[in-house]
Amino acid sequence: MKKSLIIISLLIFSISITSCLNSSTEKEVIAPTSTPIPLTIEIDEKIISDNYGELKLKGVLIFDEIDDENFPYSQSTGTKAVLFIFDVKNMNNTEVELSNFVSIDIIYNENFVYKNNDCQSYDPSNKKETLIPLANTLIMCVTELPNEVFESFDNLVTKIFFSNNSYKFIGPYDNADDYLSAMSEVNKKWNGIFGKLTSLSLQITLNKEPNKNDLVRFAEEFSDIHETVLNLLEEMSAINAPIYYLEAHTIYIDGMKILEEGLKYCGNVDVAKSNPIKYSSDSRICNEKINEAINIIIPIAKSIGIHE
Repeated sequence: MKKSLIIISLLIFSISITSCLNSSTEKEVIAPTSTPIPLTIEIDEKIISDNYGELKLKGVLIFDEIDDENFPYSQSTGTKAVLFIFDVKNMNNTEVELSNFVSIDIIYNENFVYKNNDCQSYDPSNKKETLIPLANTLIMCVTELPNEVFESFDNLVTKIFFSNNSYKFIGPYDNADDYLSAMSEVNKKWNGIFGKLTSLSLQITLNKEPNKNDLVRFAEEFSDIHETVLNLLEEMSAINAPIYYLEAHTIYIDGMKILEEGLKYCGNVDVAKSNPIKYSSDSRICNEKINEAINIIIPIAKSIGIHE
């Protein structure tokens, strides 16, 4: 999809520390000051054009994509994502100005703690107390995660990656029904190649001393499957998983990548033609990778309700 560079002006937010003592369960709204902080992002034009009329832009910042020990939250802390909501104030061809910072929430991976109340002020000297250094004062808050937070995600919700002080918008997310429908189609194709893989693997296993013609035939068939798997991986990567399916979706893709790697060993037609002994040896590696991938893909497909 075509992407355009948009400059988002994020306003510096401040709030009295006394509000942190407020025991109310109502959501805190952080009032912006008048000084904007420019932040460069890449965003799909369609997200803004389709959703501008809603006057809301929701975002999900995925922390587990970050490999930076200096970043305040990383995989080691179990932090999964930040959910935030802005009002869209003004828009033209080059920038979107967001105002009325509604919330900035941390969702933890293990128990989905929803950080919104029980506020703590931004302290750059303490990384555990640090959120994203977008402003001189930033608030982190904690409360239980209501189920409706996940259930209400819609096409306005966008996946964002943090890198070098910029945000890359990858969204919008599909809703759960659209995601499961798309993944079911992927899984049907996976089931189609699954039968071919197991049949070919069995033939190689049973045929202890296959002749050269058999090996070349096997290699050609595996090569065709390899091409199908590459196409399937590309299709899967284009499907945006809702946040509550994100981890399973990633594992499913990891399983397909293991399969794709293994197919390089048993789909090498040149080796089958020139060096049958080496090809027979490579086939063992191929079979190991196939079995490893199957043991990953099928349980994950079942866990998200798409395995037939």
